[in-house]
Amino acid sequence: MREPVRSCSRIPDRRRTRWSYYQRPAALGPNPLALFDIGLVLFQMGRFGEADVALRAALALSPPELLADKARRLLDRVHDEAKAQAKD
Repeated sequence: MREPVRSCSRIPDRRRTRWSYYQRPAALGPNPLALFDIGLVLFQMGRFGEADVALRAALALSPPELLADKARRLLDRVHDEAKAQAKD
């Protein structure tokens, strides 16, 4: 029988785990899907400036149209959220 977790600090932060997971393929070379995924995780972490850079880099690599459309829509959300948080 496993011992119950007693501290929240022992539970991994899912976003941090995803961030390290997505950094691996990006280190292998320019990959629009990996850059999109990095942009998505950065957006979810509230790191809007870095998300913007990753998504623009993904679009600069001329990804397939479906991925490009998703990247553009996410880029719009990044900008909208950054503006909304700047007002608060």
